[in-house]
Amino acid sequence: MKRFRDYIKSNRGTAIVVTLLLVFQFCTLIYLSKADSQTIDEGVHLSAGYTYLVKHDYRLNTEHPPLVKLLCALPLLKIHPSLNSISDLWDASSNFYYDSVRESYGIAERFLYDAPNNASLMLFWGRFSNIILTLLLGLSVFFISRRFWGNVGGLLSLTLFVFDPNVIGHGHLVTTDIGASIGYLLTIYCLYRYLNKRSWSNLLWLGLSLGVALAAKFTMLMLLPIGGLLILLKLTFDSQKFVVFLKVIGGAIAALFIAWLVIWSTYGYETKPAPVVDDYTTTILTLNNYPADWLPQSTKDSSNHLLSTARPLLIPREFFKGSFQVVSHVNGGHSSFLLGETSDKGWWYYFPVVFLFKTPIATLFLLALLAYLYFRRRGSGAVWFFGTAAVAYLLIAMMSKADLGIRHVLPIFPVLYVVVPYVLLSMKKIRLAVTIALVLLVAEVVFAFPYSNILFSVFGLGN
Repeated sequence: MKRFRDYIKSNRGTAIVVTLLLVFQFCTLIYLSKADSQTIDEGVHLSAGYTYLVKHDYRLNTEHPPLVKLLCALPLLKIHPSLNSISDLWDASSNFYYDSVRESYGIAERFLYDAPNNASLMLFWGRFSNIILTLLLGLSVFFISRRFWGNVGGLLSLTLFVFDPNVIGHGHLVTTDIGASIGYLLTIYCLYRYLNKRSWSNLLWLGLSLGVALAAKFTMLMLLPIGGLLILLKLTFDSQKFVVFLKVIGGAIAALFIAWLVIWSTYGYETKPAPVVDDYTTTILTLNNYPADWLPQSTKDSSNHLLSTARPLLIPREFFKGSFQVVSHVNGGHSSFLLGETSDKGWWYYFPVVFLFKTPIATLFLLALLAYLYFRRRGSGAVWFFGTAAVAYLLIAMMSKADLGIRHVLPIFPVLYVVVPYVLLSMKKIRLAVTIALVLLVAEVVFAFPYSNILFSVFGLGN
């Protein structure tokens, strides 16, 4: 047994186990990508991404940034699907101030299912791109964890990730959540490195990772207040002088500029500002059939003044349009379901409840131990930093009135998995319990297959 443990700790043994875990994940996700029917958003993302590539026009699905959609649509360039059937809906969505969500769904349906296009083939290759992103996220979890805790810690983190039913359920779909999770994890890690060693290379990586996050999903705007909080806490705990605060703030501004360059590149370096109209708010309200009294006159006047002044600077224009759409959606609410009730304004406790219901008991056990150490302040710098990033994300998500499933807090899982191995280092007497928990987690997924994406389990898990 000791020889086996020593072999696992070696670089060669670790490489073999990592390879086996990722091969298992790849095969599982490939199987599910071919077995599962299309979810409601996949066609929209895929058709929008393809029009970005071939038309260089970003009018469709503006409530999501282009990066993941571009990557998922990239394999379709070899298939050359037809766009002939979408011309009328394409023209109907041309007005910049119009929210063309209905047209986007109509285009998605025609794009996938009108002859001569092959829906199954296009969907598979679109999903294949996201599977690759899921594997890259797993590798990121392993290497970051390994940097903190060594080979065994990296393997523990990767095992939790690979056998997470939420990752299995969403890792093979054409959605933006895996891409956002990559961006969030890398940004938190790069910020941690930059605050511990302020160098130009660390600053560059911070800006690039932040740009990837913001180009993947608009909810990653949460990184701005969360990053600010982490910077403040880190410098305060380290009792840094005021001049260090100023240097870090300057670095943060530089990182934001680098991130903007990344975002701009995903929009094809588009330079056209939003069109000029006489009354911006009235135009938006009229085109989208919002009530005329939806905004008070004072708000309309201030919004018109702001838009007319800032309009030439809002480049790329679809990024700022999409940001506005998402903020409006989050504040306005969306029809949702929880514990036998429905609501169009959500519940403040929605995400904590679904987190408990949809996280395996074995994983909850390890996270509970991590929380115990976290709140007792026995954690290392990495533990409180990554733990605070996860908790802050969840708290902000709880303010949303659009409660649309566990995938909207998916980015917190990789962040937490990176620091779970600290439990092993701090509480060596529970190694047997941790081993049993991992065995149960693996057995649960294996025995539930091929229904791993819904995972009704004898251990009391939700679906």
